[in-house]
Amino acid sequence: MLKNELQKRIQALEDIEEIKNMHRQYVYWLATHTHWDEMIDCFAEDAIVDIRIYGPKFGKVEINKLFRDIISEAKVMTDSPPGGHFLMQPVININGDKATGHWLLDRVFDDVTKPEGPILKMMGGRYDCEYKRENCKWKFKYLKWTVPWPVQPGRTS
Repeated sequence: MLKNELQKRIQALEDIEEIKNMHRQYVYWLATHTHWDEMIDCFAEDAIVDIRIYGPKFGKVEINKLFRDIISEAKVMTDSPPGGHFLMQPVININGDKATGHWLLDRVFDDVTKPEGPILKMMGGRYDCEYKRENCKWKFKYLKWTVPWPVQPGRTS
């Protein structure tokens, strides 16, 4: 009995590390606008993504379109270097082939939309996620990005 319990705990720790690595890689690819195919592969076939003002997107086809056609063209993203991304404080709970988690992310970037020239800005947000194991790999089942976080009174993400 003790050996079986220890194996379950080790598996949970390995699953958490795999999820952390996948999530960090996703953020890197998103920040650098590279490896779009690999980034989209971080999502399960039936995934849901809810990022700020863009509203929920259902399935990999809609998610792919959101990232490649909309987010990649956002002025603040395309005209400035990737800046710094600080993905931190993951809280991940494993339940078999499913998991939940939340993370904080701070992003430093040049806002080039200002007439007076680029202004260094920082944006903080929170990822709320559900993950699932699909074809032996952990993937996003649900990803919500909320900015600002915590949401200020009278504002929506």
